[in-house]
Amino acid sequence: MIEPPVDLSRFFDEDLFSFDLVKGVATNPARNRICVLSTDMLRGIHNAVVEESGEASPLVFKKCGHLWGKRLMTRLNAECELFSSPHLSSMPVSDFLTFLSDYMLFQGWGKLTFDLSESKSRGIIQVQLEHSILCEVMHDSNQRVHPLICGILSGIFSALSAQDLDCLETECLQTGHTANRFVITARERLEPFDRVIGTVDHIEVMKNL
Repeated sequence: MIEPPVDLSRFFDEDLFSFDLVKGVATNPARNRICVLSTDMLRGIHNAVVEESGEASPLVFKKCGHLWGKRLMTRLNAECELFSSPHLSSMPVSDFLTFLSDYMLFQGWGKLTFDLSESKSRGIIQVQLEHSILCEVMHDSNQRVHPLICGILSGIFSALSAQDLDCLETECLQTGHTANRFVITARERLEPFDRVIGTVDHIEVMKNL
């Protein structure tokens, strides 16, 4: 008997979001406070970190994303309990990936698509991000612009799997590629590519993993 997919629609029910215009307080359906950031604000944060950190800024963004990704999983699991839904880690993989894609879409990051064709045989998840807000924020950059997304994804999947996973941005629209592409796998497998990324594309990375 096939179990029906887990219903997590309450996370995205606009009627359950609250906005108090007197206090300046906005909350999500779980009554956790939220804040809307514009592209101008994100650009300002990005420029400040780059100015302070220089060449180390991608590592700073990735570390921030990794920590946030892990905290996000903890918070979402707590919200699942509030909604009497199963923890994300106990869901079927297809249900979790659908939820994660919908969540990031709803939050305005862009549209994530997950490819699991190499997950069982090689332990690799491939990801594509369309309509990325970070491409818009850093529209004048000719560098990869998604270390924050890499960190978020590595944090989420590390927390989900209880393994030390990493995420590598293999291709980016800002560097002349046709899409924003990523691979997620064990950290030690991706470390050799830190030195050569930018000189190899997604296909070459997949061949050599």
